Amino acid sequence: MPIQKPSWHSLLTKINVLLQCHFSRKRLTPELESDTHVIVGQAVRLCQAMVDVISSSSWLSPALAVMELSQMVTQAVWNDDSPLRQIPHFNSTLIDRCKEMNITTIFHIIEMDDSDRSKILPKDNKHLQDIVRFCNRYPDIEVEMNVSTKESNPGDTVTVSVELKRELEGDDPLTGVIAPFFPKEKSEEWWLLVGDPKNNTLLCIKRINVDREKSIEMEFTAPEEPGEYHLKMYVMCDSYSGCDQEFDINLTVQDNMQQ
Repeated sequence: MPIQKPSWHSLLTKINVLLQCHFSRKRLTPELESDTHVIVGQAVRLCQAMVDVISSSSWLSPALAVMELSQMVTQAVWNDDSPLRQIPHFNSTLIDRCKEMNITTIFHIIEMDDSDRSKILPKDNKHLQDIVRFCNRYPDIEVEMNVSTKESNPGDTVTVSVELKRELEGDDPLTGVIAPFFPKEKSEEWWLLVGDPKNNTLLCIKRINVDREKSIEMEFTAPEEPGEYHLKMYVMCDSYSGCDQEFDINLTVQDNMQQ
């Protein structure tokens, strides 16, 4: 991504370039590699702080953009890369081979028959173990949502109840994120948010951990203007791309003057 009118003596320019090298997985000198590790290690915390600041202004699309940036930083990918690029040992040749077989998501890899999977995956046992470990850890979360009302008065409180259930292999608890290019141990977190895409308004947000099951209640204030609102609830991961979900919430705000 070109930098407009860069100042090559600026620390901000260096950080920008090194982050882009990180997303592109470019080889760097040991000194620059060390600098990149410092920058990347701090970037996720900065993303969380940015989401907090943006949320206080009720901006929806910038909040979603920073959440995607957190995924990019953790997995060393661009936001338009194939989700398969996160899987260890998946290079461009292997990803292109998957695309030819209409395999475009990590869930497609998980759901494949063993015979078909063996045709595309590396034969090296160590590589296979890394791939299986990543796929078993990759978030497979079932979300159920219930909204307290479909009709409300202006300014009423609307409650969204959310049930999250995660598929995990065995009885072991969830451990850290698998991210070979991230320089630190990292826990996996999620953002739940309700927003109005048409008006670019964030109505409520929570950051949570999801082990096997989680129950959450979120509340937001119905808009003051009467009308039909097509809202969305977003379930956004801070560590992996391709596993985010969104759900429609249709809300009618009644005109009290006509009641």
